[in-house]
Amino acid sequence: MSTISFNYQTLHDLATQTDGSGRLIPIVEMMSQVNAIIDDLPMIKCNSGLYHKAAIRAGLPSGTLRKLYGGVMPEKSLKIPVVDTTCMLEAYSEVDCAEAKRSGSPDKFRLREAKAFIEGLSQSMADIIFYGDVDAKPEGINGLGIRYNKHQATDKTKSTYNVLSGAGANSDNTSIWLINWGEDFVTGLYPTGGSTSIGVEHEPLGKVTKVNSDNSMYEVFRDHFLTEFGIHVADWRRVVRIANLKTANFGGSSAPDIVGLMRKATYRIPGGASSNVTGKLAWYMNADAKEELERQYFNLTNMNLTKEDADGRPITMFRGVPVKQVDQIRNDEKKVDADS
Repeated sequence: MSTISFNYQTLHDLATQTDGSGRLIPIVEMMSQVNAIIDDLPMIKCNSGLYHKAAIRAGLPSGTLRKLYGGVMPEKSLKIPVVDTTCMLEAYSEVDCAEAKRSGSPDKFRLREAKAFIEGLSQSMADIIFYGDVDAKPEGINGLGIRYNKHQATDKTKSTYNVLSGAGANSDNTSIWLINWGEDFVTGLYPTGGSTSIGVEHEPLGKVTKVNSDNSMYEVFRDHFLTEFGIHVADWRRVVRIANLKTANFGGSSAPDIVGLMRKATYRIPGGASSNVTGKLAWYMNADAKEELERQYFNLTNMNLTKEDADGRPITMFRGVPVKQVDQIRNDEKKVDADS
């Protein structure tokens, strides 16, 4: 199964094409260094400004067995209209002009200072993709956790079928995600209109006068960072969440069977367990879950877990699908309940 190469343009690919000045390119590269999901997120443009309107196919025509001289009633596929939104994530960086000048290279000094802001935006972006909740923060978006927040194992027509439970309770759980990226599957969104850019828009605001609370003043170099994004799930079958993995049990005999659950998850993705899968598949988990996966693997005799090279970097593969680390996937998730 080939899953590393990818024909759709990702956030990084698009960002490198949007700014001829070269300022944006190193920023997006630094974001991908601290957060693996940034490398994979394919981006499409919203079709309604800040919103993306789509019809999600929820049912297929079944056809009619016709006898001679008998009729056939017309059918249609079942579609559900959905609207996905985007959100704005902003930050400002300020450095004392005197300190920047004394460094000998003010521009490089400012970029080094900006790295903390870039990493913070990257981490916040990943957190929102997984845990965004418009009920808690109306200015945000609904992340994957809200969309896959119940589990059941019998009705294959519901998105809850693509949530597996590791049997953990309380609020000390984590999740593992299997995502099939693709334009008709799962994508990121960016808004249209105005001065919005793809990825992180970096605007050096130059020298400004900073006023303290006591009205004293000094000069600073100020930089503005902005990213606008959303998440769009066009086909719910292309995401599998393995929830309720109790982290307190990792490392012991009562640990959830991560290898078994991941094997089962591959069969929830259309073609995911074969070479017929389209788009790009990837696993996402935090460091604790990844360590537990490797521990369980080394206790087994099968060879599901391998190391391969992607773009000059070694990467863990499970059943031919890359396993990537996202530290913003939490260990304090509440129990995901069964679908009633």
